[in-house]
Amino acid sequence: MAPRPSTEREEPPQPNTNEGLYIKQVATMLGVSSTMIRSWETAGLISPPRSPAGFRLYSLADVVRLQRIRDLVRGRGINAAGVREILDADRPSAPPPPQTGPSASLGERLRSLRQDRGLSLRKLASATGLSPSSISSFERSLSRPSVASLQKIASGLGTNLVSLMDDGSARSASALVKKRQRRQVKMDDPGVTIEQLAAVETQLEPLLFRIIPGASSGSSYTHDGEEFLYVLEGVFEITLDELTTYTLKEGDALTFASVRPHRFRNPGTAETAVVWINTPPTF
Repeated sequence: MAPRPSTEREEPPQPNTNEGLYIKQVATMLGVSSTMIRSWETAGLISPPRSPAGFRLYSLADVVRLQRIRDLVRGRGINAAGVREILDADRPSAPPPPQTGPSASLGERLRSLRQDRGLSLRKLASATGLSPSSISSFERSLSRPSVASLQKIASGLGTNLVSLMDDGSARSASALVKKRQRRQVKMDDPGVTIEQLAAVETQLEPLLFRIIPGASSGSSYTHDGEEFLYVLEGVFEITLDELTTYTLKEGDALTFASVRPHRFRNPGTAETAVVWINTPPTF
């Protein structure tokens, strides 16, 4: 199959520096690919003018803006919408009042719970070990918290991760949960999906974790209680106390005290499914 032609012509060998810099020069300066810069343009984060010959031309101000975009995306994990908000925040306006109902976003729920408990960003940060800027970024939906970060915030707010992620949808009071009736805990991290296996109040918190290859909890976290997990399919890796790493395969199980620092990831090439039970419901 013949290669697809480039949408941008090859740059001239000796660009006119009085006009600006070409995309390959800027990419080299920033240590990113030309494709990455084009994706930022597609997302509306940068809009360089074109030369009469059709080449993108970047001014020094454009390079500085691109450098900040790179740092926000790579260094802080902020998504395109968050980067755009930061870059365009020349005239910051008051944030809308937080929502707490089913339509509230995770960030709005985090902010509302924190304010209801009379906690400042600094106090919650001290209780969780996270930075105030990170928590603020989560509340403003500028970046996605990891499973570990969410668990730490939930603990600091006196709740658990499942309750924190509750979208307010109707619950069933049935002791029987059919496969199609499982409530899904809507995580911001697309790599980890959590389904509730119980619909009634119980001293056990049975969950089904689905983890795509490469996805993880992030850093280690702790909470009260005990945990049992059983691998249904795939490969599951969990590290306890930052000292011992267990690699579990289909049919393997593990039990440990929740106060032990733990983190997990899927080191395989296929999705991992794990039945994870906490008692009491503190995850």
